[in-house]
Amino acid sequence: MFYIINNLIYRRKLLMNNLEKTTIKDVAKEAGVSTATVSYVINNLDKIKPDTRERVLAAIKKLNYTPNSAARSLAKKEAKQIALIMPFEDKSKRSILTENPFFQEFIGGVQYKCSETGYNATILGIDNEQRFSELINSGDLTGIIVLGYIGENNYRLLSKLNLPTILVDQERNENCFTNLLADDENGGLIGAEYLINNGHTKIGFAAGNFWSTPIYQYRFNGFRKALSLHNINFNPALIFQDEISYDDGFKLASKIKDNLDNMTALFCASDILALGIIKGLHSLGINVPEDISIIGFDNIKHSQFFIPGLTTINQDIFSKGEKAVDIIINKVSSSEKLQNETIISNVSLVERESVKKG
Repeated sequence: MFYIINNLIYRRKLLMNNLEKTTIKDVAKEAGVSTATVSYVINNLDKIKPDTRERVLAAIKKLNYTPNSAARSLAKKEAKQIALIMPFEDKSKRSILTENPFFQEFIGGVQYKCSETGYNATILGIDNEQRFSELINSGDLTGIIVLGYIGENNYRLLSKLNLPTILVDQERNENCFTNLLADDENGGLIGAEYLINNGHTKIGFAAGNFWSTPIYQYRFNGFRKALSLHNINFNPALIFQDEISYDDGFKLASKIKDNLDNMTALFCASDILALGIIKGLHSLGINVPEDISIIGFDNIKHSQFFIPGLTTINQDIFSKGEKAVDIIINKVSSSEKLQNETIISNVSLVERESVKKG
């Protein structure tokens, strides 16, 4: 009995040692192919002939080989790793991810599509240029999604990588960049038209800084276009700009209160800013929509749970995240050279309770 048990232990150790020592090179040698071919079979790519595929699979079975993540990522083009890059303030521990639920919902769409297609998503907070350079030059990335403005030096680094790079709500003309936008100008037009059709002619506009991203300028352009179509003059003193966050909206409320005699409605170029403003106004004894009507832009989930429910412009944030991954996968699969392009998604009005009906 003692001999049998020891013999079983020995055989188990021998098997485990064989499993640990078997590498993708061993499989390639056994099947008489390159390691890249083994990687293609592991990743179930169509570019391998059936007889070659069978030979590789037989070698994998014979050697009891279990592919690891490195094997699955052997070819750079098949790394299946997507990096989501965003600005990050190291000292304050603030990022757009903590300040705006829009990005959380967008990343949810990215992660869902990645899990559906066998990709991995990694979030990189950019607070150090040297660290950023090391990460993006690691050779492990299939594509990159950029959320928020990350600085000119970092854009230059990205443009040299020759990787599919999606810029969310930004516009640049480098060849490897795809600009992924909503129809922001049309959204500004739709939102302003809705306010006008409900009897509002004195309308303010609240947004982030126009220089930080083109989307606020586009939304403002649509807003101004609607006013012009209805022969309504716009008062430049009714533009309110700050950082885009709930807290900044809350602080902005006092300025808006001071201008209530000059306006009956406010177009907010971001939902999270609108929610902060509504809460700030409430703390000052100003009620929405009784004292002022407010419309937002984005249709984040929070907007439907807020009181009052926020009327807003919907851009289907989750689907936008999925779309970003689809673009990367399509570009990786294509043999065409990377080219700059702009993709614009549709928007629509979501009517809730924050606008007083005329």
